[in-house]
Amino acid sequence: MLNFVAIDFETANEKRCSPCALGIAIVENGEITETKSWLIKPPKDYYYFNPFNVRIHGIQKRNVKNKPEFNQIWEEVKPLLTNATVVAHNASFDISVIRNTLPLYSLDIPDCDIVCSVAVSKGAWPFLSSFSLPVVAGHLGLPLIHHDAEEDARCSAEIILAACREHNVNDLKKLKKELRFRIGGICNGEYTPSGIHFPARAKPRHPSPEECGKDPFHPFYEKKITFTGTLVSMTREEAFCLVEKAGGTPQQGVTMQTNYLVMGIQDYSLFTDGERSAKTKKAEDLRAKGFPIEIMSEADFLKII
Repeated sequence: MLNFVAIDFETANEKRCSPCALGIAIVENGEITETKSWLIKPPKDYYYFNPFNVRIHGIQKRNVKNKPEFNQIWEEVKPLLTNATVVAHNASFDISVIRNTLPLYSLDIPDCDIVCSVAVSKGAWPFLSSFSLPVVAGHLGLPLIHHDAEEDARCSAEIILAACREHNVNDLKKLKKELRFRIGGICNGEYTPSGIHFPARAKPRHPSPEECGKDPFHPFYEKKITFTGTLVSMTREEAFCLVEKAGGTPQQGVTMQTNYLVMGIQDYSLFTDGERSAKTKKAEDLRAKGFPIEIMSEADFLKII
């Protein structure tokens, strides 16, 4: 049976332990039966709102001043996630919020399976230039108020349901076989991410000393990332450093080897509504020739990194 729970967190700042909103969509027998959301007051040591985050989701300190902290809603949320299949778009971000916040309150992390709707989207609709929630939703004709936690959770659920309908399956394990993505999970506190399967290498390679300790399951591991436009949350040099820490390689321009093009908010607006930047045009030209370059917003980059 197709049963799962889709979630979406918004955070007050760059710390994964600063949840300020949670949205949930419950799917039973292939139907969304309920959606709900909570505004959350972040823990006191992380109770500050980064202007970049506020610009994304619109939640400010005054909106959560009298709201419960995460531990106060956990008794309601915990039964929905425990031993369930949990879906999220860029699931590594949302699961990291749980993994970083619960220990602050000495609460156990529940066992669950994890499915990332980005990985499902890449398998189901590989021709899309971007797998951000608005782009996938637009392709499927789904309504969306992006960065509203309840809306994002519902949309993530709808993406999974749409993929199941297209492939005529009613089970996520069957969908996994069709689309070749990984189902991740948490078991006894150990976390395995969901994602796409990596192609086998032509021959094995030993990591360099600089690479030791880097996560081979990170989406940016051994990937080449290019940036366009002015980033709001950090300098270009800081973004390069984050890519390198994740095991990726930052690039100055778009090439045939580029895997991701990250666009600042202004450039992403131009991408969706107006004149495209030169890097974006080149990325689209290369995609048309069969090169799998993915275009993402700065906000999605931050969730992944």
